[in-house]
Amino acid sequence: MIEDCAQATGARYCEQHVGSIGDVSCFSFYPTKNLGAIGDGGMVTTRDGALASRVRRLRQYGWDETRETESVGVNSRLDSLQAAILNVKLAHLDADNVRRRVIAQRYNDALADLPLALPRERQQTSHAYHLYVIACDDRDGLRTHLSRQQIGSAVHYPTPVHGHRGYAERSRIPDGGLPVTDRLVRQILTLPLHPELSEGDCDSIVAAVRGYYGLSR
Repeated sequence: MIEDCAQATGARYCEQHVGSIGDVSCFSFYPTKNLGAIGDGGMVTTRDGALASRVRRLRQYGWDETRETESVGVNSRLDSLQAAILNVKLAHLDADNVRRRVIAQRYNDALADLPLALPRERQQTSHAYHLYVIACDDRDGLRTHLSRQQIGSAVHYPTPVHGHRGYAERSRIPDGGLPVTDRLVRQILTLPLHPELSEGDCDSIVAAVRGYYGLSR
């Protein structure tokens, strides 16, 4: 089992950190992630020694310890500068994720009475809240309203995988299509959420969202 932990660094399931459950786990250190470098980077973790050796070969030309190429590989090493930055930031990951959860709960409490679908946590989980994504029928109207209030928002992601030309021949679409996916992609909207967001910023975002529906804080 391969765990995709690209947007879940620091999250937990049944008291276990994600990345410690599957056979192989993949993390992203893109600058916007919960644990981000100042450039592209990533990490693969595994308890399987043979798999670890294979990944090490893949990341560096397929070389073994003697620089003999045993299989085709790439140049995909994390450089020392990025590793040093990540090592410093790692000590702050848990505290930053706690702050993300506090902000998310604040949004949940303040927006619960609006016609929005809000993020929900499964039982026995601790969400990392890399993103705070809501869904609403008038997504574009709300986004325009927020922009006029000088509040940024985003759509992650505007086109589903099966809608990309590059994946057209690789996607297996059932006869009835993917109506739920197609509906949600028109509804989703990401509100600002990061550890540096101040209480005042949170209040302004909440007030702007509620104001769109004609409600006060």
